[in-house]
Amino acid sequence: MKKILIALVLILAFALAALYLFIPGKIKIGAGISLNAALPGVSRTLANENDWAKWWPAPTPFIHNSQV
Repeated sequence: MKKILIALVLILAFALAALYLFIPGKIKIGAGISLNAALPGVSRTLANENDWAKWWPAPTPFIHNSQV
């Protein structure tokens, strides 16, 4: 019985150590998309605030689903 308890404690300790070592403290989440457009045209559209309504899904830029 004592050997089984020691084995379970060791397995638990190794599992916690593995979680600590292999899961990073800060997890980065990112997303990207591909556009079939030339970079100068995209830059020109993003620089002009009057054109933002063409690509933003909400009525007001930078507010979507009542979140800023």
